[in-house]
Amino acid sequence: LCRATAAGQAARDGPPPTPRAPPLAVIVRRGALALSLRDPAAVAARELPPPRPPQDPRGAAPRAAPPADGRDRPPDATSLKASAAPSRFPTLSNTWELAEWGSTVHLEPGLLGDAHGARRRLRPPRREAPDEKSSSASSTPSSTMTPDQEHVALPLGVHSPADGGPRDPPPRKPVRLGLVHGISIAGNDLIASVFYTLGLCATFAGAYSPISLLLVSAAIYPLRNIITEIATALPFNGGTYNIMLNTTTKILAAAIGSLSILDYVATAVVSAATAMGYLASEVSYFTGGQTVLPTFWLTLGVMVLIAGILFLGLRESALVATVIFTVHLVTMAVLMAAGVYRWFLVGNAQLVANWSLEPTGADALRRIFAGFCVGLLGVTGYECAENYIEEMDPATFGRLMNIMWWIVTVFNAPMSLITLALLPVDTHPDGLLSQMGEVASGSRWLRIWVTVDAVVVLCAGVLAGFIGAAGLLNRMATDHLLPQVFRRRNRLTGSQHVLIASFLVLCCTLYAVTGGDITSLSGVFAMSFLSAMCGFAVCNVLLKYKRGRLPRTTRVSLATALVGFVVLFAGLVGNVVINPEIVQYFLLYFA
Repeated sequence: LCRATAAGQAARDGPPPTPRAPPLAVIVRRGALALSLRDPAAVAARELPPPRPPQDPRGAAPRAAPPADGRDRPPDATSLKASAAPSRFPTLSNTWELAEWGSTVHLEPGLLGDAHGARRRLRPPRREAPDEKSSSASSTPSSTMTPDQEHVALPLGVHSPADGGPRDPPPRKPVRLGLVHGISIAGNDLIASVFYTLGLCATFAGAYSPISLLLVSAAIYPLRNIITEIATALPFNGGTYNIMLNTTTKILAAAIGSLSILDYVATAVVSAATAMGYLASEVSYFTGGQTVLPTFWLTLGVMVLIAGILFLGLRESALVATVIFTVHLVTMAVLMAAGVYRWFLVGNAQLVANWSLEPTGADALRRIFAGFCVGLLGVTGYECAENYIEEMDPATFGRLMNIMWWIVTVFNAPMSLITLALLPVDTHPDGLLSQMGEVASGSRWLRIWVTVDAVVVLCAGVLAGFIGAAGLLNRMATDHLLPQVFRRRNRLTGSQHVLIASFLVLCCTLYAVTGGDITSLSGVFAMSFLSAMCGFAVCNVLLKYKRGRLPRTTRVSLATALVGFVVLFAGLVGNVVINPEIVQYFLLYFA
């Protein structure tokens, strides 16, 4: 095609003038740039080989053997070699494979400008209106382009303004979130889960809860690289919904998006209920049981309050999230240090008493597995990190996942062990860490500190659930998977009031249907969260098959992805066996 264009141009314009220097031929083919200095007269004189006529299979002459390198070399050696067969589709011709894929450019070397001209983007010549040609030609005759100069190449995917496209490609979104801010946003959900995970795990696993939480850390270890490979291959917000949209159909993408939305619903409801449970238990403790706060209505009030904040157009701040995350880390570090010091003073009497009450043999294995299934809630936050990767540098995403894994490993299992060394195993799960703070410090100051920290961090988790769901619902509405009414914005505040109100209704009805039972809510949370996490493993396998050529910073084997899926699916089945009632709630809201 390029040679035919050059030959036709030479036939219309006559022999080209002798150039001052050999023209520069820029050939863009399959995205690769090749440069060649050659004589345009030789290019114009060269003819394309005639097409091969169809041959009868019965009397077809044997074809000549292809060159050793698989490419046709021109006999006059005036141009680059061309592949006789496409690189990826052996049964299709070059005409089909290279159609609209590249172009040839003839430029005088002097047109590149100064020494830095080669770094500038090549733009098409300005096409003037008919009434401007005479004036521009008379005023600036030196700017008149020759026919050879009018063949200007554009980078792949860039069109000239005359074609109706942009002059330059859209600039890449600037990186706004550093590693610390990125960890803080997802880490608030991750480290806040310790408030409701330790109590539930102790309820089902008893004294074996540290072992169960260690198994959770081991199970999510390969999940770091599974999510990193997905996020760096397609670094766009949306999580598993975005991956399914790029590898499968919209129906399957809508299904996985529904799981993510249900995960956000359960995150918001469980966080709000746990925060109000801590507050109610502390008020009852300090008043001697005389004041009992209505936890049910307080939880609904917290969700309505968060929705009202979003109605006003306020958004989550990375700086505020970093401050909350830092304060929470300091609180947990102080609590662990005080607990270890108290353990050193009182000895192992309480720990031995707790272990002596536990069964052995098969019953012990069942309790460890039950604690493992419930303890998987302690890693909530892993699924949130990919939802803002566009605001981060994808190269740092792997470090973010590694640091989050270390946070889970350092805090969850050791904190559970310290709790067993200081408190009886049958301690009420509501306000477990606040009770541990009072025992560890010997006074109420650490208990109050832990309670305030729990309320603040868990309310931040409610806000994160609302914001994450709003972003995903808006993305699905943009892809026409939801009605366009979800994209409407308030004229005064700019908030998407329909999205926020719809999500608030989902959260309130889920809390009302379960009667405010934190165990049932945690079961629904576990099913939705583990279903979303299984979606990451499935997306990783699909990405290897459908988008195997995409560059990525980390690659995991197919066996690793399958093992991760099996482990997470086993935890999902275990939660269903523990509390079969949660299936009806899950299916109701998923449908």
